Amino acid sequence: MIKKLIIPVIAICLTACASKKQNYTVDSAAAQTIDSIFKANNAMKDTDMTRFNFYLENTFDAEQFDNNGLDLAYILKGNISDSIKEYSSAMTKCYLSKDTIVLVGGLFYESGFFVRLTIHNDQCNAQLLLTGSEKIYSLTSRHEDLQKEVMINSDSLSITFTQEPVYKNGSTLKGKMHIKFQPVYELGKEHTLLKIQPQFGVVFDAKVEQLEEE
Repeated sequence: MIKKLIIPVIAICLTACASKKQNYTVDSAAAQTIDSIFKANNAMKDTDMTRFNFYLENTFDAEQFDNNGLDLAYILKGNISDSIKEYSSAMTKCYLSKDTIVLVGGLFYESGFFVRLTIHNDQCNAQLLLTGSEKIYSLTSRHEDLQKEVMINSDSLSITFTQEPVYKNGSTLKGKMHIKFQPVYELGKEHTLLKIQPQFGVVFDAKVEQLEEE
């Protein structure tokens, strides 16, 4: 269900950022915790593949929503338990563009979501792209503003790297983060707009690749 991932990933990598910047911390001891999460959740074992695991925090009732393709509520319903944060694996890309590193991971077929982390001048910011097969998302409470695709900025971001990010092709970016995004509206049952505020926990271990720019 992720065979159409590559094109949206490249597109989101090139999209301008507007989210507020946050500082990060470095803790080499975090590597052990991250590796254990990948192992416990059966992450991809191919060393040539980058790794991106996430869990969704249950911040709203998924039963309020219709199944609009692979929307956020559908994914949340399938990946949350009350007592355990269950991680799901996703494809990802990590690009170097001049003096900026962009990490993107998510799930996509005809609809889905992507989390994007941008690192520049030793600061980070994050965005969430929600995309649907129909017009089901809105940044306002008005039905006339419904869109198939919305980009949401982070409201808060906590991130830890296992080492300082290296702005070099072939380097490794490894760490964990917790992101709370700004509210967004999603079309639910009976054509009502419901306000949600997505929260993600993410662990990642990615190889930085040079972005070919024209």
